[in-house]
Amino acid sequence: MNRPLRRVAAACGVLMVVLLLNLNFLQVIKANDYRTDPRNSRVLLEEYDRERGAILVGNEPIAISKATNDVLKYLRTYLDPQIYAFATGYYSHIYGSTGVERYQNSILAGTDDRLFVKRVVELLTQEASKGGDVKLTLNKDNRIEQVESRMGNTTTVTTYEEYGDWNGADYLSDVMFPKRIVQKRGTMTIADLTITKTNTYNPYVIMPVPASVSGAR
Repeated sequence: MNRPLRRVAAACGVLMVVLLLNLNFLQVIKANDYRTDPRNSRVLLEEYDRERGAILVGNEPIAISKATNDVLKYLRTYLDPQIYAFATGYYSHIYGSTGVERYQNSILAGTDDRLFVKRVVELLTQEASKGGDVKLTLNKDNRIEQVESRMGNTTTVTTYEEYGDWNGADYLSDVMFPKRIVQKRGTMTIADLTITKTNTYNPYVIMPVPASVSGAR
């Protein structure tokens, strides 16, 4: 084989190795990030095949899933959204999810690893699969004080304490964030976080109104 052909073969070999490394990186290392990305509509469509768990305030549901006769077997319905939308967020196969719908998604969707046994039982008994419920406790300022999720006999409770603006004094933004977040599963503490500083800055955008518009009659 002459020298030009050897160079071409070597270049093709290098490209093949790079391609295989990239495929392994995407399928092994980044797979979970892509699967849990709220913009991944394919995963959302799969989740619409099962009834999503309810979000409760006290014992009253404020977000439920209703059966349909369409391609999406269940659709999310919010009760009193004007009051609770800030807490529940939204769940959409087009726009993804936010709020509790996003951060408690694995429990609400029934995909959490801790529900593996429950999913196996449902598969063997042909019982309809359903996500777990999440219960919220709000404080007097209508901020989330506690999130309680139940998965079979296991209860996980996350508490949020001392809401405040933890930006620096020069960047106060009116964005309230809990100073302490504690998560317990049963009697075991699995997370205890203290927030010392945030970087939310100013969420407000002030757009100047053109004189031609402000002076219009």
